[in-house]
Amino acid sequence: MTETYDIIGRVERLRDDPTSSVPSFQGVLLAALGLLESVRIAEEQASYAAISLAQRESVLALVAETEATVAALRSIASRPQDLPRPGQAHTAASWWYALAESTQIIESAIDRMSYVVSGQPKGSAVRGLVTEILKVLRGHHRLLIGEATRWIDG
Repeated sequence: MTETYDIIGRVERLRDDPTSSVPSFQGVLLAALGLLESVRIAEEQASYAAISLAQRESVLALVAETEATVAALRSIASRPQDLPRPGQAHTAASWWYALAESTQIIESAIDRMSYVVSGQPKGSAVRGLVTEILKVLRGHHRLLIGEATRWIDG
């Protein structure tokens, strides 16, 4: 998945950007981290419920990418004490339920981040960051929808 490397590079460049420490940027960062933690937990639950090794490995790759994205974002937070604490995934009742829940959570995160980015000035650091986060989320959504399609088609 190439999206992780795009966002990690973007985050590394933001460390030197003076606008990354302003409250509005940090507020968006905290919101994004909260959403990404929810996505990570849902993806982890889907990996636990996978009914094949291929499904499990596919979803675990998403979990790893989400964790890398969260770690990169945490590294530029100016107030680490305000960061959301990582949650724990629990085993899901079924593969289909876990897959559907993961997809819904990602769709909700995409909607929320899209709303946040719409109010930001073009070319701003926060807009660039949210755009990269959206790329990651959309990639995960496509992969999970593909898994669902393969499962339905049998």
